[in-house]
Amino acid sequence: TEKTKPKRSKIKKSTAKPDAPRTAEVTIEGNINGKSFTVTRKRSAKKSELLFTLDGLNMTTQSTKDTQTLLDETLGTGGGLLQRCCFFGQHSHTLQSLLGLTDVKLKNELSALVNTKIWSSAMQEVKAKEKADKNRLAELNIEHRVRKEEQGR
Repeated sequence: TEKTKPKRSKIKKSTAKPDAPRTAEVTIEGNINGKSFTVTRKRSAKKSELLFTLDGLNMTTQSTKDTQTLLDETLGTGGGLLQRCCFFGQHSHTLQSLLGLTDVKLKNELSALVNTKIWSSAMQEVKAKEKADKNRLAELNIEHRVRKEEQGR
C-alpha cells in the first residue's frame, strides 16, 4: 500500500446566525494497490456522512456503518489495525500498549498486522539450513582430522 495524506480539511460555519449549526469536513486522498481513493467525512450536530470513492467509482453505501465496513475491507484497516499501528506515544509505558505486553500477547497482536505464518515458515527453513550446515561442518572437521593424521605418519 502507499501512504495517504490529508488533502484538505475545512470547517464550514453559516454566517446567517451566530448560533447556526457547524459542519466539519475532512477529505483524505491516497492510493492503494495502484488505485486512487478518496474518503470524505462530514459531521454536524445532527448529521454524519461518509463518502468513499475507489478508482473513480462511488463506493458509498446507504448507511455510514456499511460504508465504513467496506472502507475497512478495502483499505485493510479493520480489526483495530489503526490502533495497533502507532504505539510509541505518551502512554506507551502502560500495560495496555504493545510495549507492555508479554511475548505471547505481543505475538497475538502482531498476528493481526502481519501474516505470522511467513515467520514460522522462514524459521523452519533457517533451522533446516542450520542443521545441514552443522552436519557439513562436522564432516569437514572429520575429513580435516583424518588428513592431518595421514600427514603425521
